[in-house]
Amino acid sequence: MVVDLSEIDGFEWDKGNRQKIERRVGVPAAEAAFLGEPLVGFDQGHSQSEQRYFLMNQAGERYVFLIFTLRGKKVRVVSARYMHQKEVKKYGKKIG
Repeated sequence: MVVDLSEIDGFEWDKGNRQKIERRVGVPAAEAAFLGEPLVGFDQGHSQSEQRYFLMNQAGERYVFLIFTLRGKKVRVVSARYMHQKEVKKYGKKIG
């Protein structure tokens, strides 16, 4: 599945999630994960009321894993964390 992020014009943050993400990875890192060519896919396990996607990408020195949804032209980050070493290896294989 291909998700077109070229039309995105910003982020929409839930106050509680923003504070939690700020503590885990930092909001700038979460937003930076959308730069370049991130690996994006459909998060089938958690998409009951709206489509959710996962994103894997390098943000600075670290690798970030995000769950997000699209609301119009805004990205709403649901969850963000740093990838585990096994995930970094899988990510590296997929992007070549």
